[in-house]
Amino acid sequence: MGGTIKLCGGITGNSTADSDTAFDSASLVDLLSAVVRYEVALLSIAPHYGLGAVGSGLSGQVSQFIADVSTTLAFKNAISSNKRYDDNEDQDWYSLITEIAILQHPPIKSNPYVVNLEGISWQYNKVDNVEAVWPYTITTKANRGVAHGDIKPKNVIVHEDNSSNLSCRLIDFGGAAIVGQERLPQVTMLWKAPELPSAEHRRGPVSANSIIKADLYSLGLLISHILIPKEYLISANFCLLESSGSCATAEIFKASTGFQKEKLSDKICAVAAELQIPPSNLEILIALLPPLLQNDPDNRHFEASEYSRLFFDGIPTSEDNMEAVQQLLPVALSYAKLGPCIHEVFELMLVFGELDDLDYILRKDIAEGMLRKAGLSDCTICKRKYAVELSMYYRIGFGVPRNLKKSGDFLKETSLSESLISAKIKLLSDEYQVLGPVSGNIGTELGIGVALSVDLAQKYHFQGRLKVAEKSIRLEIIDRELEFGTSSLCGVKLRTDLVQIHRIQNRLLEAEEQQREVVNIYTNSFDESRGFALRARMFLAEILIEQGYLLKAERELEQVVDASEGVGERIHTVFELGFLGDIRLSQGRYEDAADIFSQISKIRQKTNGEIHPSTLRAETDLASALRLQGLLIQAKDLMAKVSKKASSIGDPLIQAMATINLVEIYSEQGSLESAEREAFRAINLLKGQLEEGDSLRLISLDRLAMIYGKKRDFSRQEGFLRQAREGRRAYDERNPNLIKSNLDLVKNLMDQGRLEESLIECKGVLSRLGSDATFFPRETIDARDLLAALYWLTGERNEAESQHRELLDLMKNSFDDSHHFTISATISYAAFLGGQGRWHESTNLLSSAMDVCRNTGRRAGIAIDLGKKLAFAYRELNKFNDSVARCKEAIEWSTEAMGEKHETTLSLQNILASTYLYMGAPEKANEVFTKLSLLTAGTSLEIYVLSDFVVIQTLQGNIIEAKKTSARALETTKRLRDTDHPDVLKARGQLLGLRLSHEPLTEELDEEAVEVIKSKIRTYGPANPTTIKTVVDLANALTRVGSLERAEELFSTIERLDVGKHLQNSMKYATYLGQRADLYYRRGQLEETAKLERQALEIRERCLEKDNPTILITMSNLASTLFGLGKLDEAEELNKHVLAARMNQLGEDHSLTLDTKNDLAGIMFAQGRLEEAVVMFKDNVERSEKINERPEKLGRRKAELEVAQAKIWAKQEQQITRGKSEC
Repeated sequence: MGGTIKLCGGITGNSTADSDTAFDSASLVDLLSAVVRYEVALLSIAPHYGLGAVGSGLSGQVSQFIADVSTTLAFKNAISSNKRYDDNEDQDWYSLITEIAILQHPPIKSNPYVVNLEGISWQYNKVDNVEAVWPYTITTKANRGVAHGDIKPKNVIVHEDNSSNLSCRLIDFGGAAIVGQERLPQVTMLWKAPELPSAEHRRGPVSANSIIKADLYSLGLLISHILIPKEYLISANFCLLESSGSCATAEIFKASTGFQKEKLSDKICAVAAELQIPPSNLEILIALLPPLLQNDPDNRHFEASEYSRLFFDGIPTSEDNMEAVQQLLPVALSYAKLGPCIHEVFELMLVFGELDDLDYILRKDIAEGMLRKAGLSDCTICKRKYAVELSMYYRIGFGVPRNLKKSGDFLKETSLSESLISAKIKLLSDEYQVLGPVSGNIGTELGIGVALSVDLAQKYHFQGRLKVAEKSIRLEIIDRELEFGTSSLCGVKLRTDLVQIHRIQNRLLEAEEQQREVVNIYTNSFDESRGFALRARMFLAEILIEQGYLLKAERELEQVVDASEGVGERIHTVFELGFLGDIRLSQGRYEDAADIFSQISKIRQKTNGEIHPSTLRAETDLASALRLQGLLIQAKDLMAKVSKKASSIGDPLIQAMATINLVEIYSEQGSLESAEREAFRAINLLKGQLEEGDSLRLISLDRLAMIYGKKRDFSRQEGFLRQAREGRRAYDERNPNLIKSNLDLVKNLMDQGRLEESLIECKGVLSRLGSDATFFPRETIDARDLLAALYWLTGERNEAESQHRELLDLMKNSFDDSHHFTISATISYAAFLGGQGRWHESTNLLSSAMDVCRNTGRRAGIAIDLGKKLAFAYRELNKFNDSVARCKEAIEWSTEAMGEKHETTLSLQNILASTYLYMGAPEKANEVFTKLSLLTAGTSLEIYVLSDFVVIQTLQGNIIEAKKTSARALETTKRLRDTDHPDVLKARGQLLGLRLSHEPLTEELDEEAVEVIKSKIRTYGPANPTTIKTVVDLANALTRVGSLERAEELFSTIERLDVGKHLQNSMKYATYLGQRADLYYRRGQLEETAKLERQALEIRERCLEKDNPTILITMSNLASTLFGLGKLDEAEELNKHVLAARMNQLGEDHSLTLDTKNDLAGIMFAQGRLEEAVVMFKDNVERSEKINERPEKLGRRKAELEVAQAKIWAKQEQQITRGKSEC
């Protein structure tokens, strides 16, 4: 039979075709017919491309998961031509159907040396702008028993059994032939028999017998490469392995043409003898090669008994195992006579549920293929069967929109009545498979994670198909509900896909609503303890967690636990245990998660052994839970053990995964040098193992970039970011991972001060994202935020604000006011305004968004974050009562959603305590902080609470207690973090700042300050605000002890860094100006002091609300300087303003109010208004006694009063004396 292979249906073992039957070229529906006939599973799993391809065969590329002898799953891309129908040039679909028929043939399938076909998986691809989903075959072990057609090393995989015995097995039977067939020869050039033409000279199909003879020749070449060491073959110029770097030699090709007198087998044996290979190997070569490497195919033969005696030294050749030995090679088997099966048409009913697990495009392709078959077929029987299927397709909306008219039109072409087709559709619903028939082997492999379950929604997202997929799946759901009802299982898988799509879009309320429907359908259809119902409820819990409703999620999980009682384990599958562990991590219940992962690890050790990959992965999960608890040493020790075990089994992937986890642990400890070393180790482990774009390699590069970013080595960080980006170039330009790489690079260039380059990169990202924010909203927000920051740094302040304003408008137009991304854009814009001190505008934005949350009933997640930021904004405006109210509201929501001890709730309590202190309620602040200290003791939050407590105690003037708390915070931080960790540096800096401000500047303290500054420069860089703060603290201390020249030198160093350029028009710069002014004041340079204080006042009045406490302090300082300059009138006006404001805000009896009255009385005294001054001084003393001011402060007030009174008495005495003299 020449030309295109044609058929009516699938392949069978006994039917023959009538010569007058009309055939059609093979395609997807024919494949599905064979899948159904031979009971092949349709699987929603994918290969892990960690090691690329095992090899390339006739009809596709074979991939695997782990590159060692324990590999059992092989994935073959079966349609290499990317053609949707076979033609005269390519017969991929027919090859795949043939392979399925051969591998599922009972004598072949039952043989221990045969590869098991476990199922067919699918992969989306776009070819010539046409979308399609292509099949992958999934096999375990190896193949045997038919004319293979492409024997070579890359089509042999090594298998290890439970006793560590190794065996070689053939894979890739896409080019195989069976008796009665003719196939276009598709062989690998270096390994082909001499009589077979190369691909470019292919003249037509050859018989199966010819392929058998060719297999014998290729087998001879393969045996020679197995028995002769590779380096010997290379040295003799006989190596055919492509990786050797040697091409096929002229001797081999000449010998293969049949024109050489000297036989190829003799030449190889002579080379082997000369190279002195082991005698047993030479004996086998001499016995096997001459009959195999015959130039004349008719003279080739193979003796199974001789082969078994020589090639399997130590294996007895008894009658019991002779058959197995003979069946090892494809040529040693008798061939089944398989031919085309007539009138077999794919029936949807048999795999309806399984197809819902797969890409929606596959369902469209099936419908399209069926329509094509119905249009092309001249077979009356087949056309009638096609019409039956298409009538059902249009009625239920399978792959085509529901259309009852078209359904009826196809029904007229059949002999069925409306009632009969309705009965078939009812049966379609009744027989719906929630889980397809997955073999035991695949189940085991999936359980240990060798294959990856395909996340369809994530795949649609990465491929830019999310919106189209949502629309298509939603229409399918509607059509199914119209036919089957809303509670039918026939729509539950599609609903699950829609839920995942909504989750990616952050449409969590819709996702929750859909998932509740899924839970109801499963629980109504099955017992609650069934895995379907349990997992559905777990997914619901996960969605609630994403919204921030941790306690609601906990109630759902309690139902899972209750429903699973009495069915074995607490949760009766390891999969569900793992899922529960992940949820516990999401909840922040790290100890519970660690217990679960520990349980999984024990189960894995018991069932699979201590060094099995699944056991090591479970231990990796356990280490993550320990790390999140802050148990970094335990986590580090465990990951080191995992890495060692992975090394012992020669598994570079798991070893690299463990090493990457160590990178995370060292980074959290602040051991950046160790983290850097481990990251490079991961890269080296994966070198040569991974393709450029493999996710594991890219993660390693990302970690290295992160490390160098923390070290502020931005140049090296840039190098690794560019490598990671280059590795992702194969992705679509709008792939989220590639977008993130680009944005990371934008941030890096910005950190380096290369603003123009950063700006170009950022604009490029936004251009690729496009104007439709619904595709990549999170990425759009991140990119716009960066662009606004870049405009700000380049001096384009208005453009920076425009970016935030346009972003908010874009999100409102793309979604609605209540959507997560709209609120995120609102918070971003509000933060921008707050950073400039424009708190009124910031508060208005946040308040509007908060009203939306209240009106829509949102009381978790981003609503809590919004309340937190609004409370802070109100505090900055001195609207303390509003700030407290928002704090309490957010605390109530957070406690309700996540519990009292959740870190979000605790951080809100922290803000509440600070607000109480700002509003002059220290008792309430202390009450909250005392409670916080108890709740956070022993947790990673303790260091932050202690740090804030130090600030409060300092503001209260409790310096001794503040230093004690600061020292405790430092010790706690050192216990949890590495020496050079940023948190340790901050804690050291805080304690140092207190000592520099309130202790004599000793030589020891001076040296410690210099050491901390150097550490901060290494960690943060010289221009970082935390570095500058410590420099200024030291400069101020030097100023107080009179080391004015050295203090001036430090301030000059800061000025040379051009810090003001980045802090201009900000509150931080105003603070810096005030500290700089203090030095000038102490040096007596009052004009310079006044100049800087006026600048600081101008900035603060522009940024803050009128009479903000910070403004009043600046006014008071400026008044003091003007007093020193003799500008008494201006000083008096400023002090009068400050006094009125403080009396209004704090009352007449507050200590700060009394300080201002004292300053004003001092000005009156200097102006000679002594009586007014004495009255004010006297009133101050009385009020100071009334509020029990500290003795030293009361003493100063009394002293000032005595001086003023003494001046009056002296003046009165002088007047009396002058009066007497006049008399």
